[in-house]
Amino acid sequence: MNKKSTAHYRTPPGQPMRPLGVMFERTAPDGRRHFFGFVGGLKLLLFPTGERSSGGDPKWSLHSQSLHPVDTRQPPADDPARVAADRFRPFPAEPPAPFVSGLPDDPRGDE
Repeated sequence: MNKKSTAHYRTPPGQPMRPLGVMFERTAPDGRRHFFGFVGGLKLLLFPTGERSSGGDPKWSLHSQSLHPVDTRQPPADDPARVAADRFRPFPAEPPAPFVSGLPDDPRGDE
């Protein structure tokens, strides 16, 4: 992406916009701003680069992070060390059990 693109793209008039998600603004204690949001299984982060385009508009850098499921079940409250350790443990990577409906394979009974 270090090459400057010479291609120009335009949106045809009346082209509908499709919302992909919502971005939220955060300000760090040192005053730096960034935006974050979620789309599908991704967390999106938008940071200012400190640069400006030839037209004077600020440039932003878009980054993504994959989301991983977290086990949010509460362990027994009588073990505070376990509560802290288990809170952010990822779910085990086990395949789900096969579905069994209890119905015959051939509902007409022509087996």
